[in-house]
Amino acid sequence: MLSIAVGAKPIPPSDVWHALTERDAAEHTVVRQLRLPRTLLGLLAGAALGVAGAAMQALTRNPLRPAWRWPARRSTRPSTPTSAR
Repeated sequence: MLSIAVGAKPIPPSDVWHALTERDAAEHTVVRQLRLPRTLLGLLAGAALGVAGAAMQALTRNPLRPAWRWPARRSTRPSTPTSAR
């Protein structure tokens, strides 16, 4: 709703709702022909990127690491630098 209301000419949410539900609204053209398609296309692109990311994770068999496994590896190095000897 916010992406439809914000633009070069801000439209209050009540007027956006009125433009979406009735054809005789003054902002009908701006909301229905410009802002609504742009918002829906943005949602579709975001969903497509999410699906593509999930597909790549599945294809490469590289699942996301669970949060409880941080850090990924423990270092076997001594904790003191070698120059301190």
